[in-house]
Formats: sequence, structure tokens, C-alpha cells
Amino acid sequence: MTVAVVEGKLLVANDASEARLRKLPGAIGIGDTTGVIVYTGGCLGGSGCISGTTDLFGHLQPGDRKGYTLTMADFANGMPVDLSGGIYIRRQGSKTTKIIIP
Repeated sequence: MTVAVVEGKLLVANDASEARLRKLPGAIGIGDTTGVIVYTGGCLGGSGCISGTTDLFGHLQPGDRKGYTLTMADFANGMPVDLSGGIYIRRQGSKTTKIIIP
């Protein structure tokens, strides 16, 4: 299953600390068949943990009312995040945000 964000925002709102502690999968799931695609008009945000394949062509906006940290990790399988496609981040605004990639 793939979640496609064409416009609007997808909030990742699971508990990243609990996922790390209990070795749980992220909000989108795990494996080669799960993931999210954020198109140009869409946005990925929230303060949870995402472990599925993520293709981001739109905006990344870490944070919600709980904080400004979005975690990308596969705690269930202990696998590192694959950044083989590269990562480019352009920051806008004055809020302090964090993206954690363990």
C-alpha cells in the first residue's frame, strides 16, 4: 500500500519514543510495498516516526503542537534509513526544526 499526497498535508502523529523503545514500525509501515509519495502540491509533517519508503517531491514540515521533530527510522527491523537518492533541504522561516535520521 502506498499513500499518495497530491495536495494538503499528511501528519505523522505516532509516538516516536514508544516506537524506538518497543521496536515498533513507523506510521506508514515497513517493507518494500508500503510507503508514501508526496507530490509537488503536498506536504509531509508531524512529530512522529515514519519507517516506510518515502518519496518527497513536495514539502517537508516537521512538527505539530507536540514539537518540531520528525523521525525517519525503521525501529522494528533495526534497519538504517536509505538515503541513496540523496537529500536536499531548504529551510524557510525562523522556527527551529529537527529531522532525525538515526
